[in-house]
Amino acid sequence: SSVAETFFAFATDLVDEGVEAALDRIGGGVTVAGVYHASRDVFPHHPSRRVQYLDGGVHYFRPETGLYGEIKPVAADITRELDPFTLVREATTARGTSFTAWLVYLHNDRVGFARPEYAPRNVYGDPYRTDLCPANPAVREYAVALTRDVARYGCDAVLAESLHHHPLGHGNHHERCLFEL
Repeated sequence: SSVAETFFAFATDLVDEGVEAALDRIGGGVTVAGVYHASRDVFPHHPSRRVQYLDGGVHYFRPETGLYGEIKPVAADITRELDPFTLVREATTARGTSFTAWLVYLHNDRVGFARPEYAPRNVYGDPYRTDLCPANPAVREYAVALTRDVARYGCDAVLAESLHHHPLGHGNHHERCLFEL
């Protein structure tokens, strides 16, 4: 199936619900965020919490740190006990359904605030710390390493998001409620 025909999910939701149970409910391919930006989301179907805050810029799989240069990956807390990408890959392979890795590359406030030298700057020299600058060689090296890293899982595709300069208005944390209350 194509990316357009898959269900978008966060690794934390799949693990919390149980990967097998979640895939039973989804019934098809799944696109899982491997690196995402900070957000606050409302999930009325979630078994234990309805509002979730995602840590920005963390890897929701176990990164192979040797692949990376100056910018090192930060693994999400969930990966201490298990590797969500391994669980999803195994389950989708057994079902014959697709597994797409969804990577938010340069909208990364974790790195931007910790290391502003990697952030893009406006005409006044102010860093936009919610992003990484695609013109910076270390940032480009990080993007290539991230792609190589997630490819280890044998994903059927990689959905690349945020490989460009962002406008000022794109901003900081994102709040989403994907339905009208």
